[in-house]
Amino acid sequence: MQSKPLSFNDDAGLYDKMRPGYPKEVFTKLQAITGLNQGSHILEIGCGSGQATRSLVDITRHIVCVDPGENLLAVARVKFPDLTFVNSTFEDYVTDERYNLIISATAWHWVNPKVAYKKAHELLKDDGYLAVLRNDHIETDPDAFHNKADFIYKRYSNPDVMGDDQKVTDDQAVLLENQYFHVVETVGFPWEQTYTIDEYIALRNTYSDHRTMDRDKRLELEKELRDFAHRHYNDKITKHYVAVLFLARKI
Repeated sequence: MQSKPLSFNDDAGLYDKMRPGYPKEVFTKLQAITGLNQGSHILEIGCGSGQATRSLVDITRHIVCVDPGENLLAVARVKFPDLTFVNSTFEDYVTDERYNLIISATAWHWVNPKVAYKKAHELLKDDGYLAVLRNDHIETDPDAFHNKADFIYKRYSNPDVMGDDQKVTDDQAVLLENQYFHVVETVGFPWEQTYTIDEYIALRNTYSDHRTMDRDKRLELEKELRDFAHRHYNDKITKHYVAVLFLARKI
């Protein structure tokens, strides 16, 4: 079976079209704390097709974007032709450059933790920061689609069919507080997005747990979700996110 990180690379156009970005407030907060400016140098780990990059370029154009997905990088290069893109995992990335910020948006969990923090520490300047950003999907309303349709997901999953957009159980702040980094900020920014059922299924097809399902099983799941959304939600699904920023300073 194809590894989950590289499964995103199979349909880079769909990934670029459907994967959400992050609220502008995240990057305003990031810049306010770190003091980043147009002369700052940023390393982005797991840039995909540029979901976070689109906001980082408002801070500086000195950005190196690293991702193992060649097709995803091809899409990103078209959008940001003046940035530097490297087709590599973070573990294999080699450079003599030192950065003011290393950031990873919904990708840090793919990096081997035995390598991640030590290497990030080595590649940062003495006053540098490590930022881990993610979109958590959190539905507190019991009548929300994802809560009402939970019985469908459970028939097709083990234990949660759509792991990519569910709240990560590990405490990222605890992981960042180590011999290499000290956490200076953990903050969440709630936001929401409404999809048609067709858009929602397209979004689902960018998630690794969905993409790697048996094809017949995946199609059955999608049919049930379509029918349920049509009967009870007028084919409209609203997802409530919290964009969570974890920011740590090099020590």
